[in-house]
Amino acid sequence: MTFAIADGAVPGSEGRGYVLRRILRRGVRYGRQVLKGKSGFFSQLVAIVVQQMKGFFPEIEKNYDTVMARIQAEEKLFERTLDKGIEHFNKAASKITDKVFPGKDAFLLYDTYGFPVDLTQLMAEERGLTVDKVTYEKLMDEAKVISKKKEQALSTAIVLGADATSQLQHKNVPPTDDNYKYVLAEITATIQAIYDGKNFVDEASDINANYGIVVDKTNFYAEGGGQIHDTGSISKGSEGQFEVSNVQTYAGYCLHTGKIASGTLKVGDTVNLQVNEVRRRPIMSNHTSTHILNYALRNTLGSHIDQKGSLVDDERLRFDFSHSKAASIEELINIERICAETIEKKLQVHRRSVALAQAKQINGLRAVFGEVYPDPVTVVSIGASVDDLLKDPSHAQWATYSIEFCGGTHISNTEEARSFVIISESAISAGVRRIIAWTGEAALKSIETGKKFRERIEQAKSKTGDALSKEISQLNAEIVTLPIPATMKPTLLKEIEGLVNIINEGERNLIKAMGVRGEEIAKQAVENNSMVIIEELDCGSNRKALSNALQILKDKLPEAGIMLLSKDDKKVYIISAVGKALSSKLSAADWCKEVATVCKGKGGGKPDAAQATGDDVSKLDEAMKKALSFATEKLQ
Repeated sequence: MTFAIADGAVPGSEGRGYVLRRILRRGVRYGRQVLKGKSGFFSQLVAIVVQQMKGFFPEIEKNYDTVMARIQAEEKLFERTLDKGIEHFNKAASKITDKVFPGKDAFLLYDTYGFPVDLTQLMAEERGLTVDKVTYEKLMDEAKVISKKKEQALSTAIVLGADATSQLQHKNVPPTDDNYKYVLAEITATIQAIYDGKNFVDEASDINANYGIVVDKTNFYAEGGGQIHDTGSISKGSEGQFEVSNVQTYAGYCLHTGKIASGTLKVGDTVNLQVNEVRRRPIMSNHTSTHILNYALRNTLGSHIDQKGSLVDDERLRFDFSHSKAASIEELINIERICAETIEKKLQVHRRSVALAQAKQINGLRAVFGEVYPDPVTVVSIGASVDDLLKDPSHAQWATYSIEFCGGTHISNTEEARSFVIISESAISAGVRRIIAWTGEAALKSIETGKKFRERIEQAKSKTGDALSKEISQLNAEIVTLPIPATMKPTLLKEIEGLVNIINEGERNLIKAMGVRGEEIAKQAVENNSMVIIEELDCGSNRKALSNALQILKDKLPEAGIMLLSKDDKKVYIISAVGKALSSKLSAADWCKEVATVCKGKGGGKPDAAQATGDDVSKLDEAMKKALSFATEKLQ
């Protein structure tokens, strides 16, 4: 896992990423269930791999933070369902009479608890069982069909096929003029055609039906170039209102798909087109920020960076690019910094249609390899006007600007983006990486969420013992899915690790303190010639501290009968040892059981050593009295 992630691979839900996820989950399950490893043990092994192999492969040390963060996140993601999944497996396996683990349970383990089927097979083999793969595969196929149907049901888009566009051409309906898509103002247009998915109709009036409307001109952006479609409305005052949920282009015709909200719209009607501005603005912000990101990637990772795909919607931007390995945290921080600084500079965003041959002469211009561009082509430049670019296209300065071919919609000034954060960076195929980022209000909220999470970590430092342990577990579980910048997560994970160090340091100090207390008790017992020692120690639920004190007492008084008790908010903890001189009369196991009963608990062990717990903390004093009376009675 360490080598693969350092080399650019990332655990995920598909492809090689899913192979890594399966490997990790097999390791975590085995370590937790069979080797009895504690929560988080798996990611702690990264440091050992790095320490032993960094001399031969320095890249694993260089990428330590990235590797650690990703393995830790994956481990925590799986641990949230691991114990419940194992419990379900054990229950299902205990009912088997034919040595075949049910396929329905294997599917449930995958679908609900995140157990890959090969992990379930491995667990089954450990019990001498086989998995019913036929039923499992059948249930998987059914789940895929259901999922596909849900996706289809959610889609309201109507496809304008070749026959339909041919009919429009025969009717001499001109292609849609979409030059108005760059403005947000309402425009007036004329309905040219209405399509119900099968036929062209004269009007749209059925509120339960989906329709596609073609107008002579539109200010809606039809999905394309990695940018999502607009939504909004087409209306004729109070006579008819049509809610647009999708816009696609077919042979030059923009088809506005949606439903009638009220009234009726007819072919030939003059209508008003209003784009949903609230939704469009973050799309524009994200699209412009995609250009900024492209520039920042090239500036940080090298000139070899090529765009391999993108998706821009109202919630996020997704950018795919060529790069052979995962970006380091330092590189991501620099990329994010360049984007943020570009936004803060309040640079003007320029757009102009230019002859393709002339545009290609501009120094530093970025284009998608293999993409066929129209002539003329739209040039989008951030910070430098297109007129200035064309006056001296070979000027070296232009390489320091973001300049691209793009037909999408953009903000007019970078300050409108407000903020920029990288949410994730991952591999999607060999040599291709993906960044998902947020801008605007979403980015600001993400940063604020990260700050509040850091405040929680700081507040946790005031806690101790079980309260701190519980808080650490909660923080580790939450940070996996917390919507915060990817550049913040490694730092926050280290700060959580710092809390673990506080626990470890506190535990070491407590063990040491109880050792000192054990010395004091032993000294007093020797002075008083005591053979029965019963003491309450202030060490909560820390059994190591309790055991350390007991061991010191045993070393000092090997023939004595010793019982030590401690408590926390919920339980009483009891530990005892009886030397050979008293063992014929006093059993440590019986002694513990008798005392634990007073505290509504139970325990057990051997005649020379035993331990117990009690559930009633209020009975501690009474339990100590019982410990003394029981021992006194037995030793008479």
